[in-house]
Amino acid sequence: MPPLPSDLDSATRTALDLRDELEERRLSFESADASLKSAQKAHNDEQVAHAALGATINAAVSAAADALQKLETARAQLPDAVLGKRVTAARDASQESRTARDAARARLDDVDIDSLRSRLTNADQKLNRARAALSQNHEQLQNLHVSLDLRGEKGLGAQLDAAYSNRDRCLAQDQSLGERAEAAKLLYEVFEHRRTEARQRYIAPFKQRIEQYGRIVYDTSFEVDVDDALAVSRRTLGGVTLAVSQLSTGAQEQLGIIARLACASIVSPDGSGAPVILDDALGWSDPARLERMGAAISSAGDDCQVIILTCTPGRYAHVGNATVVGMPTSSHSERS
Repeated sequence: MPPLPSDLDSATRTALDLRDELEERRLSFESADASLKSAQKAHNDEQVAHAALGATINAAVSAAADALQKLETARAQLPDAVLGKRVTAARDASQESRTARDAARARLDDVDIDSLRSRLTNADQKLNRARAALSQNHEQLQNLHVSLDLRGEKGLGAQLDAAYSNRDRCLAQDQSLGERAEAAKLLYEVFEHRRTEARQRYIAPFKQRIEQYGRIVYDTSFEVDVDDALAVSRRTLGGVTLAVSQLSTGAQEQLGIIARLACASIVSPDGSGAPVILDDALGWSDPARLERMGAAISSAGDDCQVIILTCTPGRYAHVGNATVVGMPTSSHSERS
């Protein structure tokens, strides 16, 4: 036991010190108590988790034992070696199936579906026609049987034989006509296909050459559409597309001359073909357009011969490479 303080002040200081120490110990106790409670809760949680984990482990062990038992039973019924052979055989069969599938796809890609459809349609039509003819023959046969019954079949045997012969002849003729029609249809389709290919080979360079000369006359936005008859159907200029019939008279005349120049330059690039003859054309063109048309005619003259007949030579003064030939008397012609 500590000694008693000697006076009141010492006792007061001691009491204060002991009170502070008591407060610190109380706080320390409360903290330790809180830590104890937290540790107890964590301990309880760990025990619960341990119990749950133990149950999970026990279930897993039981499931593993069941799986092993099922595996042993399955192996007893179907050994691993046999199963491995079956897996190998299944893989080989799968590979063969894929190979057959790829080969079938390749054969399908090589087949002309449109031609097969056409032939199938023709075959269906032939079958329908043959069925109709057969039905008609059956009807005629029934009528003959009725007629024979009514007439007692007297003297009609020869007619029946003739009817059978006529039927056979009609069937043979029908088959022959069908085969000839199919051959003719195939020939027509082949010719039509080749004609379309040839037409496309003509259209592309013709369109390109028209646009080449047309851009000299107009600007780089000039484009045309050429139909299957090698005729200019539409003109595009500045993003606006119009049918040829919608153009002005001057524009139609200019476009017609450009098309003639394009055709001549394609068929006679060395100038050895037939010349293009213009008889006093461009009467509907303004001066600015005449100047540009002169440049286009001059450009075409490098590839083909262009002959211009006119009584107004000034209209073609802008054809740079022109050779002017005056005609006697009152006739005036210009050739370039």
